[in-house]
Amino acid sequence: MARGEEPAGSRRAGPTERRGGCLRSCLSLLILAAAAAVILWLVAPPLLTAGARWLIVEDPLERADAAVALSGGDGERLHASLALFRQGKADAILIVGPDQPLLRIYTGE
Repeated sequence: MARGEEPAGSRRAGPTERRGGCLRSCLSLLILAAAAAVILWLVAPPLLTAGARWLIVEDPLERADAAVALSGGDGERLHASLALFRQGKADAILIVGPDQPLLRIYTGE
């Protein structure tokens, strides 16, 4: 066999054959990425929820000197502090407003 000659029965891949191989591998990679995204979409929420539950700590509510109610919203914070006061969990309610840094302390009297 002379130098530079190819063995009988073998030939080099032409440009169209190389392009087809690249297209096939790119398509396989795209399908693999899409499958990984779907699996992640299905598996991530339960895993993240389990991790979040592990981080939540619920300590029993202890009695406090005062419940601080931050102003704003629809009054839900004030209602929550009033509920704590009525349950006997706080001796007073301290209301903090935007215009006045500290309002009167409500002691139920």
